[in-house]
Amino acid sequence: MPPGSCINHSDSPALLYHCGISFAQRDLKPGDELTIDYRLLPAEDGEQGFCDVATGRLPRGLKPRESLPRAARRLVEILDTIHEMP
Repeated sequence: MPPGSCINHSDSPALLYHCGISFAQRDLKPGDELTIDYRLLPAEDGEQGFCDVATGRLPRGLKPRESLPRAARRLVEILDTIHEMP
């Protein structure tokens, strides 16, 4: 299933979706909503098919040339945070 089919969009998502894998961006508790930023899903035409639940806005996806490096940089930030943990 495509990631957007069962995970909602958020401008402050709980997960980072990158190359087919979802990474937690913060500690998650049972019952937390699983969300991703649809704008980081590669979309050649820039259109994502689902609206933001909180704002009702349609997220504009980035082209793969923009979305992949942006998601990769965010993943490195997440991994750096984990490395710093005791």
